[in-house]
Amino acid sequence: MLLSVAEFARDASMCPELAGSRVLITGVGSQSGVDLVRAFGDHGCRLILQIPDPCAETDALLEIVAEAALEVRVHHDDIGEPAEAVKFTQASTKAYGALDVVVNVISFDAAAFEGLESFEAIEDEVVAQMQSAARITQVAANRMGLM
Repeated sequence: MLLSVAEFARDASMCPELAGSRVLITGVGSQSGVDLVRAFGDHGCRLILQIPDPCAETDALLEIVAEAALEVRVHHDDIGEPAEAVKFTQASTKAYGALDVVVNVISFDAAAFEGLESFEAIEDEVVAQMQSAARITQVAANRMGLM
């Protein structure tokens, strides 16, 4: 019974308007972004994935998603600096001519917060760790506006 309900729920949530969408997802890892990648893949999207640290789990994800997605492009580029993020986003946009959806998965480095005692220091560290994702979003939104 549970499996039939789960299967119905999965089919009921399909969004045909997403089929063929050009989707960029950054920061995919073995513990983050997996469900997003699968969901967009299951909807027949064209995916560009940035997987900074490939591993057996992400390789398995790629095998699963390749069966449903229209196309999957994978990059292991380092986009830790805003300038690298801009170049990566521009190249990703050119790959499909445009992007319809951009998702930035951000995993914070907890070690960087050790020893920070003030709210301002913690906030500065959060800003620093989110800087590249913010640049990706800015560039992608600008490109989407132009298209």
